[in-house]
Amino acid sequence: MTKQSPITPAALSSRAQVSAPYDMVAEQFCAFAQQIGLQAEDSDEGVSIRFRLGQINLSGTAVQTQVELTSESASSLQLLRDLVAERMTEAGLTPEWSTKAVSSQPANMSMTTVVEVRPLTPSYTRVVIEGPDLARFDEGGFHFRLLFGPEGAGWPYLDNAGITQWPGGSKAWHRPVYTTRSIETQPDGLTRIAFDVFLHDGGRVTEWCRSLTVGTQMAVTGPGGGRGAVPAAWVCLIGDETAVPVIARMLKDLPETTKGAAVLFVPDAGDIQDLPHPRDVQIEWKLRGGDATPLGSLQDAILPNQDRFVFFAAERKEVIAARGYLIDNGLDKGEFQCAAYWTDEDMEKRDER
Repeated sequence: MTKQSPITPAALSSRAQVSAPYDMVAEQFCAFAQQIGLQAEDSDEGVSIRFRLGQINLSGTAVQTQVELTSESASSLQLLRDLVAERMTEAGLTPEWSTKAVSSQPANMSMTTVVEVRPLTPSYTRVVIEGPDLARFDEGGFHFRLLFGPEGAGWPYLDNAGITQWPGGSKAWHRPVYTTRSIETQPDGLTRIAFDVFLHDGGRVTEWCRSLTVGTQMAVTGPGGGRGAVPAAWVCLIGDETAVPVIARMLKDLPETTKGAAVLFVPDAGDIQDLPHPRDVQIEWKLRGGDATPLGSLQDAILPNQDRFVFFAAERKEVIAARGYLIDNGLDKGEFQCAAYWTDEDMEKRDER
């Protein structure tokens, strides 16, 4: 563990007590932090772990542990509280939360209505959803999750302690991640989010899209993920079919002075889109079926020595190889992001069904 610097208080907080020795609880959370690539930090009061969502502070005695969560938004605090509750349950511990639920709906969940479904290209469908509390998706990360639960199970809800409960069990829920392509608030105060679905045989969301109609009610959670490419003078954005929406959003939001390149793979020539982007970022579309691959495109790219950022998204094995390639070529962790949106194992399991 490392010595921490002073922490600026966050806007929102939640607290709990656990009838278990501080040393034991702290050890478990420090091990969890290490597993996910985070550092636990020492302070005079105890241990702190900083997540993207917020911060967990642990303190206590030989018989009791105090847990304090801090975050800048209600939705992030909800996710952090659910995460801590899940870890505690796995460890056989029961936290007693001082903050009680004031609503039955999780703070990071919104109910929406489908207002538009239309083909965008041969391989993509655009869906537009609308709701009264979606404005926060314009301030957080690019991504959100659609919620698909067991038939007739009802939507997730909060228990008295403010922890999200999943009817039928959390593992029974399919929660795919999608990218907000655009978001706007209407004159009536409702906010609309547009997102694109890559269509592929056997995909659960693909089947949902094929029968989707205007007026369908849908729950979403978020926002999540990053805000796009880290500010850099030069960027390289490479992605397969599943990454086209997020790269399109990144290109749109890049400063006009940005230079670099983007390589996007699609199944059909009709999938090539006219994407807003800085003038000095070159876009190259590549069709599946040839010898070109996302990993090969990364290896062919000429990367500058500084002020650079690389985003790579593809199948998991390619992502692992890409991460290793970038590290071997001297890029620091802050200079690239690699994301795996699907795996070959997922496809094999689908084919078996």
